[in-house]
Amino acid sequence: MMEIPFEVEYGDALPPFPVPEGFGGVHPTGWGCGKAGAESMLDGTGLLYILSGTGQIRGKGKGSGYQPRQVIGLGGSRVLVPREETRYLYLLLAGADTLLSGIDQVQLEEESIGLSMARMYQNARKGLPEEVYTASTECYALLMELHRIQRQESSVYSDLVRSAIQMIQEEYPYLAGVDELSQRLEVSKSHLVRCFSAEMGRGPGRYLQEVRLESACQLLMSCDYDVELVAGMTGYSCANYFCKVFRKELGISPGAYRTRYQKDRPATSQKHRLREIEDMLAL
Repeated sequence: MMEIPFEVEYGDALPPFPVPEGFGGVHPTGWGCGKAGAESMLDGTGLLYILSGTGQIRGKGKGSGYQPRQVIGLGGSRVLVPREETRYLYLLLAGADTLLSGIDQVQLEEESIGLSMARMYQNARKGLPEEVYTASTECYALLMELHRIQRQESSVYSDLVRSAIQMIQEEYPYLAGVDELSQRLEVSKSHLVRCFSAEMGRGPGRYLQEVRLESACQLLMSCDYDVELVAGMTGYSCANYFCKVFRKELGISPGAYRTRYQKDRPATSQKHRLREIEDMLAL
């Protein structure tokens, strides 16, 4: 759990300054500090910072885990599903769609981003800053720091782990599992698991499952394929096993997921991803 060296109250804050007509820079439209013990809907575009707690966040056609000191990019509706009580900060932004497009989930080693977001929220509750230009500069600096961290993280993977990631992302419907992956990379399974886990924070089997489930969510939300076909398209041996894994990881059946989220039609980037999935399988 992140310890903030000053008191931050739960609640929301709106910008204390007017935004000039035609202002083209990134700027905040709201801040907040919240606590969730049950499923909660998060609407808006911006950043979410996990102070404490673990669970899953769903939306954008997928579900993925979260943990403390993680920044999550928000866009549209996301659903926070805590495994334990979760405390978080959020920053809503306007004019930041391009800058946010490269930020999905960033795990941080240090607390500087969280401290910056906490101070910005605290200042907003005090009526600061008094004009949009300072606020815009602060938000831009925060986003640039996140991009720097994310780029730095992506450059530290070894050749082996980068090759494993690429193979999983490109061939997940056909990979039998970690045994086949290690054979094709010409290393022992134990060596691959050890290196991958050390650099990625989870094993290659877990990562393979995350990629498969992400694609399954895209298909369920965006298409009318039956569950058995979705299972086969994403690398699962049968629909029963797929449904078991899906429910265990996302807390909901594939059919119920489709009913809940299919109304949220995919954005352009999601449509592109969907075409990639279908092209991969030559449908």
